[in-house]
This record gives sequence, structure tokens and C-alpha cells, in this order.
Amino acid sequence: MEHDHFWFVARRRVITDAMARLPLTRGSRVLDAGCGTGANIAGLRPNPMALGIDPVNLHMSRSLTPDGPRFMRGDITALPLCSGSVDLAMALDVLEHVDDLAALAELRRVVTADGHIIVTVPAMPSLWRQRDIEAGHLRRYTRRSLVAVATRAGFDILRCVPFNSVLMPLVAASRLVETGSRSNVSRENKPSKLVNKALTAVSMTEAKLIGKGMRPPIGTSLLAVLANPGRP
Repeated sequence: MEHDHFWFVARRRVITDAMARLPLTRGSRVLDAGCGTGANIAGLRPNPMALGIDPVNLHMSRSLTPDGPRFMRGDITALPLCSGSVDLAMALDVLEHVDDLAALAELRRVVTADGHIIVTVPAMPSLWRQRDIEAGHLRRYTRRSLVAVATRAGFDILRCVPFNSVLMPLVAASRLVETGSRSNVSRENKPSKLVNKALTAVSMTEAKLIGKGMRPPIGTSLLAVLANPGRP
């Protein structure tokens, strides 16, 4: 599903464009904290210095290429890395599952003094439903709440922009009519090929415009790019 589902495809584009704005090279040390299956970091630009860390070892059996990422087990609130050991750390739809302040403080510890963090989180607390509970979410964010916790962790906020804006009415409608059945969840997770193709086209158009500087007023997700002004 992560390979071609419209939500993952558009999110990868938003993240890739955010990375393109940063001073990264092929040798930059990139961390995906809470990498899940490993598909996110493997799907971004090839980088032999990329590392994925997750407490669940679903990704450990992946066959690795010389230019592909490496994987290890670990917790985002207690990363098994030295301080200042990575140039860019990503937490992609992870903070909502954990103590976000502790996680951001740990990410700040492991990035270089002038390093960066990219995070994505679910937005719009009004969309909170049973689906969030089943997904293990502790919260959904507003721009203000995400900026607040990132600032408390000591970061400078370079960007904080909503995405998944155009499709928000469809998502909101699906959540508002959510029942005890899993039919709505199934429709969101496994749309037909034709529907997925159409939704991909719409969401990718929005993602490209965000990459060019568009700032939607609202969306079901938030992207934040944070700068470490120097470790304490």
C-alpha cells in the first residue's frame, strides 16, 4: 500500500520537496526515526548514509542495496545514536504516537548543531475518531500546538504548512459518518485502482504546488521543517 496509495505518494512528494530546500549532499547522514516498514526512507533519494530506526523489526528482513538505507531497532525517545551524529532526522507520522516533547528533544540531541528535522503529523483535532484510537494515536495537531511543542524542544521553525487540503472534505465526510464497522477504513486504505489513480492526481497536484511555496489554510496533515540552533 505504501508504494502507490495516494496518501503515501503525495506525502513522499511533500517530504522530498522539503528535503530539496535543505543543504543536503549524497553524504549527508539522514535518520528516519520510527521508520515502520522502511518504505519511506527507501523511497526517498538514494543515500548510503541513510538509517531507519524503529522499535518493531518489520523492516529488518529487507534486502539492502549498497546505496540503500540501513536499519536498526530503537525507540525515538531513546535513540541508540551519539549526539550530533546525523544531519537530518525525520519523524513521519510518529509524534502522535509518543511523548512528542521527549521525542523532539531526543531528535534535537542526535542532529548536528546546525541540523534539521522534518516531521509530519495528523492535523485537525475535530477529525478525531475511533480510527485514531485504533491507530495508536494520542493526539491530532493544530499548527499552533505543533509549533508550540517544537519551540519547547528548542527548535527554530522554518516551515509549518498543512497538506492534504483538497481532499479534506472527502476525509471529513468519511470520518463524520464513521460507524462501528470497518467499511470506511477499508475504503480509505484500499480504494479501487480507478479511484486511487484519480485521488493520486489530485493530491500530487497539491503536493507540487506546496513544493513551490503554496500554503493551504488547512489540511488533514501538517509538515514542519525545524532547525536546530545549537544543542544545549
